[in-house]
Amino acid sequence: MNVNWAISEFNARNGITTPSDIEDIAKFFRKLKEKLEKGDMNAQIIANYLHHSIASEERRKRKVTARDFEDFVATVLNGKVMDNESRKNEISVELKGIDEFISRYASSNRREKMDIHFGKFGISVKTFVPDNKEINMGSFAREALFHEFLTQKEYGAERKSGLGSKPQMLALFKKIQDSGKWDTFSKRYELMVNTIFVDDMLNVVKGGNYLDVYILSGKDFRKLMIDKFKKGPESAVSIINRYEGNSIRINREPVFAASELIKFDFTKIDDSKLREIYASFENMEKAVFENLNKKRSINNLKGALISGIEKIMKLIER
Repeated sequence: MNVNWAISEFNARNGITTPSDIEDIAKFFRKLKEKLEKGDMNAQIIANYLHHSIASEERRKRKVTARDFEDFVATVLNGKVMDNESRKNEISVELKGIDEFISRYASSNRREKMDIHFGKFGISVKTFVPDNKEINMGSFAREALFHEFLTQKEYGAERKSGLGSKPQMLALFKKIQDSGKWDTFSKRYELMVNTIFVDDMLNVVKGGNYLDVYILSGKDFRKLMIDKFKKGPESAVSIINRYEGNSIRINREPVFAASELIKFDFTKIDDSKLREIYASFENMEKAVFENLNKKRSINNLKGALISGIEKIMKLIER
């Protein structure tokens, strides 16, 4: 069945329009869950797509599912999936009162974060398998963060090395604290967080028979990152795990705990009318291909198609 048709019908019947903020996106997923649990057919078709194309065991470990989910959200809510060229041309970054050296890195890092643009605002979208406990937050230039606090050799500089573990991060943070510069360093960090992480967040765990959607505003995410950091090195590494190259990786658990969770249980549609209809269509499709490959006579094909249609009609009338 055409999922785009189901999306159009679902949105029209439930007043879903282009969002003006992250709360409108949350409303869509809340409504989808509500209608799915009530047996709404359009919701079942949409959920079936999310199950088989995004969350299923066969699909979830493929990197393509991240882009598939971005395309789904953009289609449902009339957004635009951003690519490198779009980010360069459409995302304006004006930073005032910031050191030019820091500004240059922060502006570049900021442009990389938005995945879907809705005109008035943007969101960052990330997908995970259950055992992935980190969030790759993308570029957070170490050259800018540690500038004038540590030597290039100490923070890895051009080699982008030496900070690949939590103990290494903690040791470096303690070195800055011991130098009496932690408060000043925290202000640099806060400036970069507020400059770079401006977009709201949609984090999705692909669990096979379930899909967990975590929704968090950019404002709440920034507060979480800054509040943890200000308390000192040990608190900072409770959320910041490590660098990988120039990308920062963080602990997902505090982020998920601060988010709204909307959970979709796909086992609820295993025995649904929809699944039986899909199975009938698949059987008819198989019969057609068997005929084309000379493995089924035309009369046998007619019988299979008539039987399939009759079964579908009974299911619809049920």
